[in-house]
Amino acid sequence: MLVAAFLVQTIVPPVMSVREIGPPTQITGGQTHEIIQGEIKATLFIPDSSSATNLEQLWIHFHTAEWFVVQEYQRANFSHPVLIFNLGQGSTTYARPFSQKCALKPFLDYTIKITERPISSLNFTSFSAGYGAVRILIQDQSILAQIRTIILCDSSYAGFSDPATRTILPEHLNVWQPVIDRAVKKELTFVMTTSEITPDSYAGTWEVASALVQKNQGEMQPANPELSASQDPSYPLLRTFAKGNWHVWSYAGTDAGAHTTHPRHLADILHQLKTK
Repeated sequence: MLVAAFLVQTIVPPVMSVREIGPPTQITGGQTHEIIQGEIKATLFIPDSSSATNLEQLWIHFHTAEWFVVQEYQRANFSHPVLIFNLGQGSTTYARPFSQKCALKPFLDYTIKITERPISSLNFTSFSAGYGAVRILIQDQSILAQIRTIILCDSSYAGFSDPATRTILPEHLNVWQPVIDRAVKKELTFVMTTSEITPDSYAGTWEVASALVQKNQGEMQPANPELSASQDPSYPLLRTFAKGNWHVWSYAGTDAGAHTTHPRHLADILHQLKTK
């Protein structure tokens, strides 16, 4: 059994303040490699600052422009390789390519070839529709056993079994249970951030996270008003839940900015999770 990469005592929820980014810039500070496998394309970034140990931890991000993802990892002072899949819009766009068995393996093999180091652990981060890939990949037991971190940045949607009552499909909740079980036992770290956006035809991230907490006999708690995150004027932290290394942070906001602010603070979450 792998030991969790991040033995976190306390994680402070980040402030989801409005943060302007861009324009797109050239990636610097490391090597970039384009990997194409069939119809799937990914970008592998290897920081110049990587050590032999750093190279054995692979971070994989789903859905966001490559230049920006690299900037967030650099802003968190991470020196691990980052593999980025920016495949387009919609969760199906991310789920479909990885529904084939071993679809991730060629990308892992390429990374091993380039870094000349084995991969000791996998770590997933995603934004919005990127959860479609994560939700598929965690069903592979060989991959699940290697995962040490999952961060879903407003990135946990689900379908309804009964749209009239907004009842979430059980299978769209149950799929996360093995991850939650390991996080509660501190075998990995699982962070979910949510907005209050409530789509008409499917469950929003806050609904999915709340349902998972309830499914595990928990209850979302009002956020500590003294936290900086709770005092942000635009998207304050409203509710939290923590059990073991499973953390849920639910923020206000129902507009587009409430959604896009989450990946713009990925670095702040990564900084919290860095190995002490």
